[in-house]
Amino acid sequence: MHTLVNELLTRLCPGLTLRCMWTRRSERGIKAFEEAIKFNPSFAAAQVLLGQMYIYDGRPEEAFEQVEKGIRLSPSDQRLSLWLVGLAGAHYQMRRYEKAVEAGKRSWSLNRNWPHGLRTSSPDLPNSAGSKKLRRPSLRFGH
Repeated sequence: MHTLVNELLTRLCPGLTLRCMWTRRSERGIKAFEEAIKFNPSFAAAQVLLGQMYIYDGRPEEAFEQVEKGIRLSPSDQRLSLWLVGLAGAHYQMRRYEKAVEAGKRSWSLNRNWPHGLRTSSPDLPNSAGSKKLRRPSLRFGH
């Protein structure tokens, strides 16, 4: 039964995340993922998606903790490239631009069909010191 519920949640969670983001109802997604985690604290995808909801709710510190926890729970997960985008988003909101670029580059290196990690690798990101002068991150990607 536990496996069946996990499978169901795994299939439903991404859709719920997108729906809550598109309708700007992050509080609804937060509540749903918190409930899923209460049911199964080891459910890595729910941890990460809760982090995504925190990003959209403007709570980057909590987002970072949740995404990092999900990644620790399942470090070899096939969705890691997607999850790293959440980590990059949390870093970006906390003005840790170099870390955001690093996570984005790692996402891209794992899945060249998922370009969203590149959003945080823009040469137009300010530096972490808050300088208005733009810096150009090194964007060397392997083949």
